[in-house]
Amino acid sequence: MQRLGFHSLVIVVSFLSVFLWQKSELAAYTIPTLGILTALYLVSTLRKRKVKYKNQVLTVFLLNTSALLLIQTTGGFGSMLFFLLYFLCFYIGFSLKPEAVFVFSLAVIAFFMPDIAKDQSLINITKLASFVLLCPLAYFFGKTVSVREKELKQTDSLKDDVQEAARNILRDVSEVVKSEGATLKDQDVEKLKDIVNQSRKLEKEAE
Repeated sequence: MQRLGFHSLVIVVSFLSVFLWQKSELAAYTIPTLGILTALYLVSTLRKRKVKYKNQVLTVFLLNTSALLLIQTTGGFGSMLFFLLYFLCFYIGFSLKPEAVFVFSLAVIAFFMPDIAKDQSLINITKLASFVLLCPLAYFFGKTVSVREKELKQTDSLKDDVQEAARNILRDVSEVVKSEGATLKDQDVEKLKDIVNQSRKLEKEAE
């Protein structure tokens, strides 16, 4: 829940930043700013995988801010680049909490509502409706990917546990043989060998 709140905050801050930017004198520097945002995006994608989660949030912020600036610079809601938000909707569903897609859709509606109110043409209404209908699809795919990733992590964790258990068995058997090998019967030795073989086989299967 905390992650969803943080992701929602990042999305809202991105929209709010662009809105205030366009209303200020800084709007004249939009093109150079887009260049800076592009450079920051490239740097963020080249960072180490150990900060992957933070990279995803930063990438969404940079991409969304850049897309909104481009759209506003080329005509607002009527821009030919509005389709970028369709792809961004799916990217958010895959990269962040899938539920963040709905926050993104509400932010898009609120951001472009002044443009829609000025021109309530069939084209604009259709464009908005198609975007809204696309959001549940992005959520569904994002949720599917999220569940799949959790299953893979659980599988990897289980494999690690099996390998650790097999190594512990091998170590324990080796200690028994070293300490009591002279007193063990042939039958007990054979059983221990079977345990060792089964443990090694189990460890290989878990790799």
